[in-house]
Formats: sequence, C-alpha cells, structure tokens
Amino acid sequence: MGTKLIMTTFPALIITACAHSDGPGGYSVGEPSTPGESELGDTVWRLVQMGAANDVLTPREDAAYTLVFGTDGTLVLEVDCNRGTGSWSSRGAGKIEFGPIATTRAICPPGSLHDDFLAAIARVDAYALEDEHLLLAAGQEDAVMEFEHAAQAPLAARVLGTEIRTDDAGEMQSAILKSLFERYEEEHGILVEDWEIEAFIAHLERVKQADLAKQAARLDVIDRRLQSAALDASERQSLQAERDRIDEFVSNMSEDQSLSAEEALQASAMRSSFAEEMIMHWKLNQALYRQYGGRIAGQQFGPEPIDAYRSFLEEQSREDAFEILRPDFERDFWRYFTDDSMHSFLGPDDIGEGDAFGSPPWTD
Repeated sequence: MGTKLIMTTFPALIITACAHSDGPGGYSVGEPSTPGESELGDTVWRLVQMGAANDVLTPREDAAYTLVFGTDGTLVLEVDCNRGTGSWSSRGAGKIEFGPIATTRAICPPGSLHDDFLAAIARVDAYALEDEHLLLAAGQEDAVMEFEHAAQAPLAARVLGTEIRTDDAGEMQSAILKSLFERYEEEHGILVEDWEIEAFIAHLERVKQADLAKQAARLDVIDRRLQSAALDASERQSLQAERDRIDEFVSNMSEDQSLSAEEALQASAMRSSFAEEMIMHWKLNQALYRQYGGRIAGQQFGPEPIDAYRSFLEEQSREDAFEILRPDFERDFWRYFTDDSMHSFLGPDDIGEGDAFGSPPWTD
C-alpha cells in the first residue's frame, strides 16, 4: 500500500487503461441481496467465449468479463478494465432481460472485447444452463455468450449500502474511496469543463517539448564527448549507454508521429480521459483541503491533503457510510492516512505549501 494505492482510486481510474482483478475471486461490488426464486439469483459467471460459430471471440488471459446476479434483480459486471452495474429480470423459464448498464469509462487495451461484450449483453433475451455453463443468446440469432460458473468473492466491506466482495485489501480500499469520493464530488458540484481538459493537454504538451529539448541538449553534450580521443573505455561505454537510454526515451515520447489514424484517435481519447481524471483528482483534493485543512504531502501526481483525507474518512465512518468487516483489512485501509512514515510532508519553507491548491498546475 502507498501512493500507488491512492492513485489507482482515481483512475482506476487515472491512466491505467486496465487495472485487472481476478473477477469473481477478486473485486466485485453488488447491492445487498434478498431471497429470490430465479435459479440465476446469487450466482457469478465468467465469460469463456462469445460470437457465432464462424467468428468466436475469447478474452485475453489477463482480462475478465463477469456477471454477478443479485437475488434482488441487481447486476454487477466486470468488463475488462471497467466495472458496471445494472439490473436483470427473468419472466419465465429460459427468458432474461437486462436493464440499462452504467460502467466506468477507462479505455481498455487494444484487443479488448469491452464494446462487443456490452453490445451483446444489450441484445440478450434468452438463457440456458448446461453443465455448469450459462449460455446467453439474442432471439433467433446465431451469436451466443458462454460463461462458466465461478465462486462469489468473500464479503469484505460495505459502502453506501453496497457490498464489496474481494480477497484483496487494496481493491477493497479502492472501491470504498471511489464510492465516497464520487458522492462527495456530486454533492459539492465538482465538475470538469472541456476548456480545462484542453488546457491540461496543452500543459502536458509543453512539458513534453521541454523534456525533449532538455534531452536533445544532453545528447549534444554526449556526442561531443564521445568524439574525444582521451576517453577511456569505461567512460565511453557509460556515455554510450546513457545515449541509448535517451534515444529510447525520445523515441517513446515521439511515438504519436508513427500512429495510424485509428491509433491516433484512440491515443487522443486516452489523453482526454487521463486529463479529465487528473483534473477531477486535483479539484477533489482542493475541496477536501479547504474543508478539513491539515498537512499536505508531496506526491508524484501533485500534493495530497493526507490529514483532510483522514478527517473526511473518519467522519464518513462515524456516519456509517462504510463498514470494513475484516480487522486485517481495516488496519491496511487506515495505514496510508495515519502512518506519517509513508509520506513526505510539505513544510513552511517548501515552495507552494501555502497555496498548494490555490491555482491549477496545468494553467501555467
């Protein structure tokens, strides 16, 4: 646990195109269930394959597509790098209907079945159970979605009336923080404007160009030194290794120039998504700091109001907004917010300590 744990909260948000979990054995969220009569109630299924006989699609080994059927008609989905919720109903043997599905908006890696999966689910109106497998189909179409039965993950916590089922403390923390912070953002009207996304992307481009210029200057120095006959073998080898690293860095920074039109469009969408999440993350931190105050820690992605986080979460705990059911998970959950050794706090002499959240860093 540490900075990575907090940042993934906003991105499962932030840049990860796909932060994978182990499906039903990993992170899943669902509403509390009440007894139901359908044979699908309180069951969990993992996608094996989908498509017609002559066009079968199978998930990547590191991607999971799961359905969790609640006995109260709730549906929880894992769709590669995204999570979703919706509803389901069965009005007779072999009949099934899914309601609208809301998902997170991360952009999954190339080859993902994300869009195909959601499109197929929307058309489904029939099901069958065969040898521990669930088959979903759409009317008379040839296409079928095949799932295998999977075990429900253990109940680790509840947040805002929703169950969190996981055997991983980090995933539990991410789920709790995501739910609480999203509600806080909604209640306080924290939004991201289009112009802010454009400004953030322009800021990233300025940083990129400054880095490229700095590396180009360093390459010039290295090349002039490599021309010296006075270099010994060890120094020459060290300089050449540094030059190779810089070449690779510059190549990676310039990779957009070699993208196809489709790849460039996807890269642009990922930049916009990243910008939106980072701006929302900063605005959330600003709002929490202004409400609760306290110390600020310097982190890779900007200042974090650690004391404000703790005050907010303690308040939410007292109001029973969340409950952690495993003592070991509870210790891990609070450690990031209570263990000072995990952070480097900004002091009075640190630049920006007094106005760490005064103005957005992307508006330089």
